[in-house]
Amino acid sequence: MEHTLLARIKVRATRWVARIGMIALATLALVTFVDVVGRYVFNHPLPGGIEISSSLMAILIFSSFVVATDHDEHVRVDLLVDSISSRARTILLRLAAALTAVVALLFAYAIGTSGLHQFETGEVTPVLRVPIYPVTLAAGFIAVVFFLIAVWMLFARRKPHATDHVTPAE
Repeated sequence: MEHTLLARIKVRATRWVARIGMIALATLALVTFVDVVGRYVFNHPLPGGIEISSSLMAILIFSSFVVATDHDEHVRVDLLVDSISSRARTILLRLAAALTAVVALLFAYAIGTSGLHQFETGEVTPVLRVPIYPVTLAAGFIAVVFFLIAVWMLFARRKPHATDHVTPAE
């Protein structure tokens, strides 16, 4: 079990991001319910329901990236991986982990830059007229956590988990 300070920080960061994702998911379900009931029962949809849902989805998606990366549960196709040597498999999976880290860094940069631009220009949502940058910067911060977890996973483990694949019978 990991007991180092960095490992504890990683676990706590992942838990907090997971909690944020769970809150976003629960809130998204509630907003969707209220919007649907308002639209079809009262003929009056929730004002800004689409804006709220979009913001919650951004948080939920990036939170999911963090949790999936930390638990090494990204979707993989094992057709090729199962037919190559253990050494080649390790190299291939490390390359995939490195690519994940690069993509996470690009996400963090693009989203962070966009959030700062939204802050500078005072961009607001069309219906509710609330600033967009808090959600964008929150997603950018979660993308930074995604990057850090991806880098951790790249260097922390000795053998990738794909050698422990699930067979169809399981």
